[in-house]
Order: sequence, then structure tokens, then C-alpha cells
Amino acid sequence: GYVCGTNGTIKISTDGGDVWTDQTSGKTSTLHSIDFEETITDNGYAVGENGPIIYTTNGGATRVNESSGRTTTFFSILVKDSETLS
Repeated sequence: GYVCGTNGTIKISTDGGDVWTDQTSGKTSTLHSIDFEETITDNGYAVGENGPIIYTTNGGATRVNESSGRTTTFFSILVKDSETLS
């Protein structure tokens, strides 16, 4: 599982939540939501304060920061596939 939070925090657990490992987001703002595609589970997205969109295509080993072009805070993201984000 994955969690995100303040100061750009992203953590991953591969053992049901017993141990959490930090991942780099490249952001210092709060991230509010993180989700992964249903069929390609390595593809994930995170959103947060002031409009960041962060995505990965390798399960979080590396992430790419995109600008949404907005300063709006995004509180939630739902990923169905790479074509459908809401």
C-alpha cells in the first residue's frame, strides 16, 4: 500500500503496513491523495496543495512532477486507467 502526506511525503508498504519505506516525491507541499491504475499497478498518481500532479510508471521507484497549470489544491484522485483520472 501507499500513503502520502505533509512535506511531500510518500511511503510504501509491501507487508500489509507493518513496515513503511520513504519514497521521494520531489515536492515539499502536502500531498492529499495517491492512487494507482487498476490494470497496470506500477502506474500511479499523487495530487496535493497548489495543484501538483506527480506520476510514476514503475511503482514509485522514480516519479515525474507535472504542473496542472492551477494553484488549486487537489484533495483526491481516482485512477481508472492512464486515460481516466478524476
